[in-house]
Amino acid sequence: MKKVMIGILLMVFNMGLGLGQDSGTDPLQRHLFSAESIMRNQRELQLDEEQRSYMVKEIQETQSEFTALQWQLQDEVGRLSGLLENAEAPERDVLRQLDKVLDLEKAIKRSHLRLAVRMRNRLTEEQRTKLREFRDAGRAQRVNRDRTQRGQTRPGFQDSRRQTRPRVQDRPQSRSRTQDSGRTSGSQQRR
Repeated sequence: MKKVMIGILLMVFNMGLGLGQDSGTDPLQRHLFSAESIMRNQRELQLDEEQRSYMVKEIQETQSEFTALQWQLQDEVGRLSGLLENAEAPERDVLRQLDKVLDLEKAIKRSHLRLAVRMRNRLTEEQRTKLREFRDAGRAQRVNRDRTQRGQTRPGFQDSRRQTRPRVQDRPQSRSRTQDSGRTSGSQQRR
């Protein structure tokens, strides 16, 4: 029973905005950019000093807030787990504790979304377009890499990195050891 409840809690914790997911499955992600993506591409985006300092300040404030919320969340999850350890967990207490956990998760997700919106709003339309292009190019590279790793290529194209072995009937026949032992090589005959 305890393992089932913990499994359910983990599923609940993993649901939400999904800002780290692929934009093909997350309707919000296609409109937002991660702080990591902006930092990684700051030269190509030609961020000015005002944009850069604003984003650094926002990231630091959000990280501080996130850390405090994370500590609170871990404490509340521990309390919920403690309630579930009882042979007969009082349903009202468990649900009240679950609400506390979910409120903290909501605060964390709200903090992440607020940061993403603030950073996006500081970018020019040209910078947003470049980030979309980088994201799309990165996604295409990941898809191609995944296909290559699975041995799949696009129909009609041969992957130059994959070497095909000749079919058995196309291979030259090798001699057996007994055939080779009766013959002497040219270098041995000259001696």
